Amino acid sequence: MSALGSRTLLRDDPHVDWEEDTVEFRLTYNGPLLAETNRDGAVRRARAEHKHQIRRAFHTQLKRWWELSPYLRESSPIPMVSRGGAVFGRLYYLHSIPKLAEQFSMFGYRFVPLVTRELELLCSVEILFLRQGDPGALISRAGDIDNRLKTLFDAMAMPRNAAQLGGAAAPAEGEDPFFCLLEDDSVITKASVETDTLLQAASSPPDPNDCRLVITVRIRPGRVTAQNVGFAS
Repeated sequence: MSALGSRTLLRDDPHVDWEEDTVEFRLTYNGPLLAETNRDGAVRRARAEHKHQIRRAFHTQLKRWWELSPYLRESSPIPMVSRGGAVFGRLYYLHSIPKLAEQFSMFGYRFVPLVTRELELLCSVEILFLRQGDPGALISRAGDIDNRLKTLFDAMAMPRNAAQLGGAAAPAEGEDPFFCLLEDDSVITKASVETDTLLQAASSPPDPNDCRLVITVRIRPGRVTAQNVGFAS
């Protein structure tokens, strides 16, 4: 960690051992990240639109991860062993793209969340947060960073209602189905953030809300079952 940076543990369930084998991959985001707000309706609608734009950035990456992951892709090379009618090493059929899209069809979208409560998966996120500002402002801006992370967590999850789509009443081309990381952010059992100074502008002209995020995602079963064993890599 840089001497100018700061690392903070945001959430941690002491009952979950993240030293065990997990499925790991990274999501990235480059652009403005605005703070959560409880101001008037117009501002809240603007924030909802902003969150959905970030959600869209994650959608394209998660769609690709479903294509690449040995466990998630349809032509998986993982060996399959039958035990008592359950097939280990094969994607649980209720966690397939068609079944998830059917189950989470709402607000004119067909969502495909990767981490769901039904599959008994837990999620850990480690965030490298590079943002505008002098190094000495890290502590004084802690509240602002916290509110910006609330925006990020909302964007990593499915919208809770139609208003959280920010006016995007229908999916754009390539967004049916729409891939999300989380069913909701309650499945995140550990979250930490390391903040540091962004040395290269993320836009031109530079925006004070610009940031560059690298998010390390780790997923593991809360309880290993025939349905989620593929996530216990």
